[in-house]
Amino acid sequence: MEFFKKSVLKMDRRIYIVFAVVVTIAIANAFLSTIKINNNKNTIFEITQYTNPTLGDLEEFNLLVTRSRMFISNWVYLPNNNNDKNNLIQLNTAAYPKLKSRLTGLTKGWRSTDNIEQVHKLFKDYEAIIHEQEKIMKSLVEFDDYQDPMKKFLAEEQLESEIIPSTNKMMVNLKELISIKNKKR
Repeated sequence: MEFFKKSVLKMDRRIYIVFAVVVTIAIANAFLSTIKINNNKNTIFEITQYTNPTLGDLEEFNLLVTRSRMFISNWVYLPNNNNDKNNLIQLNTAAYPKLKSRLTGLTKGWRSTDNIEQVHKLFKDYEAIIHEQEKIMKSLVEFDDYQDPMKKFLAEEQLESEIIPSTNKMMVNLKELISIKNKKR
């Protein structure tokens, strides 16, 4: 009988040990699951609040640079295209500042300071392009300005040697940044 009692005690002890192990595993699983859920929640928040809007604004910035190059080219080569001239002015005085403001606000949620610096460099590059465009816009104002071969030649030269290469470089840099942000997402 005593053997039976010892056997039952050993069995009870094993059951308690197994029960304690199962409870410990369940608690550890719950703890790890909670951490994982919180991490996923933070990641989803970052994607929806910063990454997706950033990608949209970077694509819009790329389109803005492309349109800007087209409008200034039309300014140089199509003297009577007042619609494109007005669009370029609106793009540089209204659309770009709004886009810059939105992107600057979004960069506050970015983790990579290199990407933030890259965006600020893109802003400086585009503002340099605007400065070059303004030179052309001031030199080719009236129809008579287009009849002056020297003004026309200087505007064409500025377009081809300054603006087009700068916008091409900007678009490559924007696509690179967009690719980085897409990979992060």
